Amino acid sequence: MSHLEARSSGVIRRLLLLAALAPLPLPLNGSLEWPVLVLFWLALGLVARRVLRADSRPLSPLVMNLLGAAYLPVLLFDLRFIFVDGQLVRTVVHITLFAVVVKLLSLRQRKDVLQTFGAIVFLFLASMGTSVHPTVVLYLLVFAGFALALLVRLVALAALGPYGRGEAQVEELPIQRLVISVLLISVLLGVPLFVLFPRMPSPFVGMRTTGTGTQIVAAGFTDQVSLDTIGAQRSNPAVALRLRFEDGGGPRGDVRLKGGTFESYRGGKWVGSRIARPLTAGTDGIFPLVNPLPTGRLQPRPEAQRWLEVFLQPTTSRALLLPQSAVQLEPRVPLTVIQQDAGGAISLTWPMNSVFAYRVGTAPSSQLASIPPIAALPERIRSRLSLSVDDDPTLDMRALSPRVAALADRVVAEAGAESSAEIARALEGYLTRELEYSTEYLGRLRSAPLEEFLFDYRKGHCELFASAMVLMLRSQGVPARLVTGYLGAEHNPLTDYYVVRQSNAHAWVEAWLGPMESSPSYGDGWVTFDPTPPAGRPGNGSLGSWSFLRQAYDSLIFRWDRYVLTYGMEDQVASLWRLRSFIEQLQETWRRWVGSGDEGAEETAAQREVMAEGDAPDAASQEQSLKESALYRYRWVAVLPLVVGLLLLTQWWLRRRRGAPGLYAYEDLRRALERRLLRRGAAPLVAGATPSQVAERAAQEVPDAARSAHRVVSLYLEESYGGSSLDEARQQQLEDDLRQLRQALASKAPASPRRAA
Repeated sequence: MSHLEARSSGVIRRLLLLAALAPLPLPLNGSLEWPVLVLFWLALGLVARRVLRADSRPLSPLVMNLLGAAYLPVLLFDLRFIFVDGQLVRTVVHITLFAVVVKLLSLRQRKDVLQTFGAIVFLFLASMGTSVHPTVVLYLLVFAGFALALLVRLVALAALGPYGRGEAQVEELPIQRLVISVLLISVLLGVPLFVLFPRMPSPFVGMRTTGTGTQIVAAGFTDQVSLDTIGAQRSNPAVALRLRFEDGGGPRGDVRLKGGTFESYRGGKWVGSRIARPLTAGTDGIFPLVNPLPTGRLQPRPEAQRWLEVFLQPTTSRALLLPQSAVQLEPRVPLTVIQQDAGGAISLTWPMNSVFAYRVGTAPSSQLASIPPIAALPERIRSRLSLSVDDDPTLDMRALSPRVAALADRVVAEAGAESSAEIARALEGYLTRELEYSTEYLGRLRSAPLEEFLFDYRKGHCELFASAMVLMLRSQGVPARLVTGYLGAEHNPLTDYYVVRQSNAHAWVEAWLGPMESSPSYGDGWVTFDPTPPAGRPGNGSLGSWSFLRQAYDSLIFRWDRYVLTYGMEDQVASLWRLRSFIEQLQETWRRWVGSGDEGAEETAAQREVMAEGDAPDAASQEQSLKESALYRYRWVAVLPLVVGLLLLTQWWLRRRRGAPGLYAYEDLRRALERRLLRRGAAPLVAGATPSQVAERAAQEVPDAARSAHRVVSLYLEESYGGSSLDEARQQQLEDDLRQLRQALASKAPASPRRAA
């Protein structure tokens, strides 16, 4: 292919289309900047204007080298920032985009087209390797379709060029059915291969993306929380995580998930506990969550009585969302160590970079032991550990202003509260009744945000309510801490799971109501209080007119996350076991259905006798269960797909025969002739034999049917190239001639002299 032919053909147009399509998902995945992609598209437009002109010439090697030298400063600039954000893929993509543009301007021979196509395919692989959104499947099919069409035309040009066939004939080739068939076969083969092949746990190069193609920065997932972090999430409908209860039931009470605990308040920000203990999984891969006793020893929490699956979208933090009653944790990927801080929050040793799936075992709250604060430890324990009440971060009052402390004193005195529980309920009731929930003042907090909230604005969001109550409790000597996470969930009946959105982000309070030396009365340990007014608490989701569409979309994303992104070896094993059980059940049902012979009757009688000697009611119930099973009651379904498939295949074959009888009669003649030549050991038909050569060879083999052979070929040429279809009379003549030829060619043929010798 010369450079003039390359530029006058449709190949260059398809290369431009593929080049524009290949990097499309990269900005959505954070692997490429949108301005760079737009600049690349503009460059492709300028390239198209130049190379599609008939008088255009490719760039010389000297100009290409100069362009490469001009790109070196850009490359050095890119390399500097690799060590800042670790995005090596961006630098490689930048180089590839530049190379594609230069190669498109310098096409000379067929190898240049193939090299450019290879660079475009690399961009496509980068897009696929960093994409996790379900739409990547559609992108894959579209790109593969255009790429396959280009390759077929390149092969056709290479094959037909020596015979004087050029671009016009290649463009007229009907390859649409070929492309669609190849894509369909690829999908049918790809699905079982995906199920059976080993899994990659996350996209390559560590791109932190989610099933929605966006990165989540969620409240409750950072080491520091400002007083407007959660409030800013209330208008965000993005999914934070999904829950599924394995027993098929729903949540018992409010869905309250703990993400982080915070004890130190400084300058309008809460800082999480820096003390964390490692937890180690057992031999079964399950992490038993632990609680320290007042003596400092650790004891496992009780066994789980209820399990639920959690599918957590990745964030910039290492924290995991767990119900407050969690006692066991089982990640779906193997982990060696997780961490638990002093507030009971659980975190990984590194941030998540893809959807993280895990199982959580819960137990009734009455069986849970609480982690006591330092102030609750006996004096002998504190002295042995060299601790004092002043070291207790849950009683840290350095950020408490006298004005806030005076307000707490007044509220407690008016309520006549004496015990820790009464004090906590009094402060919670005051904040809930006297102040109003609002996100109007997000981002306007100044030097004294809590005082402005309590005395000036008298309205705010959940962080302000929870922060104020924590400090007011501490002023009364009650240990307290801030907890962030999510409250409420929306049930999706399409897949029977519960969606927790970013708008469910919430902050609340945990106060210690257990026994203390200063207040020896028995309490309940750490107890949850929520001072935010009910109007400001996230609910279970308001369903509007678009709820069904939103739930359908959530179902799609969930299935994508569950069965594609987090599909692992355990799922593969479970799928194979389910397939085996289904086949065994199908075989048993089929045997009972068709087993009407004596041998089957004797076997059934023997089985019944054995079952009668054992547990008769259980055997009867098993047989009744089998008869009531879907496979038994709808056993005709096993045969129905086969019958329907045969009918559709027959209809397709008849339509195919009726659509072009001359073509298929000629193909039958050629196959019958080749079989006869093979039986005789004679020389086969030459490659690319013309229809007239086929007719002459058939006439030589069966002289009695020579007229029929020439008539079949003549009718085939008339139908295919004469522009008219065969009428009924000629179709009947075609069938008679073809029948005579089949009989003659199938007759016993004499062996060739060479084989006889």
